[in-house]
Amino acid sequence: MSQLIPLKLEEKIELYSKILNLKSNVKNRIMQLYLEAKKKLALLGYSFDEIVAGLIFVSGILENDPIPIYKISKITGVKPKVIWSLSTSIYKSGITKRLIRIPDVVTILKEKLPSSLNEEEKQMVQKAINEHLSDIKKKVGNITPRAVAGAVLWLLGKRKILKKRFTQKELARIFETNEVSIRIAAKKIRYII
Repeated sequence: MSQLIPLKLEEKIELYSKILNLKSNVKNRIMQLYLEAKKKLALLGYSFDEIVAGLIFVSGILENDPIPIYKISKITGVKPKVIWSLSTSIYKSGITKRLIRIPDVVTILKEKLPSSLNEEEKQMVQKAINEHLSDIKKKVGNITPRAVAGAVLWLLGKRKILKKRFTQKELARIFETNEVSIRIAAKKIRYII
C-alpha cells in the first residue's frame, strides 16, 4: 500500500501522527482514504499538508477517535476552513457518508479550563455542559466550540456560580477565539446555561 503513496506524503503522515499521538487504526484509515480519494480525484488542488490535515480529521471521525479541527490546524498550519473543505470534497466524491463537524466543547474545556478554577468549579462547568449539550448544539449552529466553551465560562462567572469572573477578552485568549464570537455564543445559550 505504501508504494502507492508518495514518500513526502507518507513522511508528513508520520510526523503529524507522532505529534497528535494517533492510533494505528487512524493511521491505516488515512492511507486507505488517500488511495480511494486519489482514484476519485477528490484531492486535486490541495497541498500535501492540506491533504494530511483533512485525512486526519476524517479518519479520526470514521474511527471514533475524533480530533478537533482547531488542534489539527494548530499542528499542521492548515486553516480549519481548508480542512473542512477537503473533508467535504471526500464526502461529495462518495467515499464517506455525511461527516458531522464534531462539537468538541467538552474536549476543549478539558484541555483549556483555566487553572484558576478549583476542582469543584471545574466539575460544575462540565456538569452544566453535559446536562445541556444537545440544547446547546441546537442553539449555537455553526459557532465554533471554542467560542461556546468561552461563553459557558463567561455566563457561569457572570451568574456568580464560579468564584472568578472572566472577561470576554481573557476567555478569547484562553480558548483561542475572539470576543465577538464569545458574545454571540453567550446570547444564544444564555437561557440554556
